[in-house]
Amino acid sequence: MDTAGVEVPDDVAVVGDDDIGFAAAATVPSTSVRRPARAMGATAADLLLREAGDRADEHRHRHVVLRPEPVVRGSRLPTRRPPAPRCRVRGAGAASPAGQRSGRVRMRRPGHGRTAVRRTWVLTTSTGVSTAMNALFHLTMVVLLVATVWSAVALVRRTRQRREAWESGLTAPARVVRAWATTQMVNNVARRVQWHEYDYTTRDGRAIRFKESGGPRDRAEGDTVPVHYSPQEPDKATAVAPQSGKDAAALVFWLLLLGGCAVFLLYEWVSLSTALS
Repeated sequence: MDTAGVEVPDDVAVVGDDDIGFAAAATVPSTSVRRPARAMGATAADLLLREAGDRADEHRHRHVVLRPEPVVRGSRLPTRRPPAPRCRVRGAGAASPAGQRSGRVRMRRPGHGRTAVRRTWVLTTSTGVSTAMNALFHLTMVVLLVATVWSAVALVRRTRQRREAWESGLTAPARVVRAWATTQMVNNVARRVQWHEYDYTTRDGRAIRFKESGGPRDRAEGDTVPVHYSPQEPDKATAVAPQSGKDAAALVFWLLLLGGCAVFLLYEWVSLSTALS
């Protein structure tokens, strides 16, 4: 009916049967006839029990009629208004003082065209979708900013841990337990990251195992390499040789890059929020 331009209930009324759940949830709630299912079941059970329990000479067949219940909703025809009266001024066909001729007054029916119920449903649906998209946008921006800040904090923490391990002066031979590589996408470019897992014993006899990325690719399982560790955090040891200047320069570079990303995200967040509002 929507394709044909037929409006419910202005052009045609719709009445359903059995009052299914979809009837009340339709764009235009449908008028229906509700069957008394509970009463039908109870009456049928009572008739069966009487049929089985009564004696043959005492039993009488019963005929029970249950009335359905009409459920009136928005798909019924609107109440008809009486026809508009003819308006005449100074006789038939005479001109009025404003220069208008008399004749039949035609009034447009209220609700003609798209019904008020449909307009409300479309408006509610559009508003709901818009609100959900706005919430998803803000949530995405928050997640990106949190990930950027977390990356910066993790980078600073790892740099501090390596510096403390170097400055402690404690070293120990470590065995490479496992070596593997992972792939990361950076600016749509695949980047290979080498990982190693080391096992060593501290000076006071504690067995420590830790993982570290960025090691040389030719370092294989079973190799023995020296590691630097601090007595406070032996599990944060490093197999990288001391290079404080290079480590500090890399830290500054990555912090500047992450700070630029954070500023860009904030700018886009504010700009898009203003555009959406």
